[in-house]
Amino acid sequence: MSSLPRLQEAAAYALSVARDVAGVAVTYQRASGGEGVPLTATLGNSVHQSSELDGMSYRNATRDFLVKKSDLPGEEPQEQDTIVRETDGERITYQVIRPDGQDKHFRYMDLAETEYRIHTIEYKREPLP
Repeated sequence: MSSLPRLQEAAAYALSVARDVAGVAVTYQRASGGEGVPLTATLGNSVHQSSELDGMSYRNATRDFLVKKSDLPGEEPQEQDTIVRETDGERITYQVIRPDGQDKHFRYMDLAETEYRIHTIEYKREPLP
């Protein structure tokens, strides 16, 4: 008997606990327009490394948002979508993108594909009114 279903359940539970304990309120906005979707995301960071034609190696850091797939209706995350977070008197807008261009701008966090890890870069920062 395979232990894969138990591992999937354990992974889903761990992601759920992280969201409950460390989740932050954000609004997901599709680049195509429409209403923003309020949801709870867990924050993360990733470092992406790429090699260029000049032989140099570059590192790019992204702010990642771990989001439950069922909380984000419609299609998968698209490049140019935005995620807005209000914190410490500021509204910070992040753009969905993979800065090194090497891979997708999101990935699934589990084998059952129930949670996205969305890569973003800070796009705009402004004080709250």
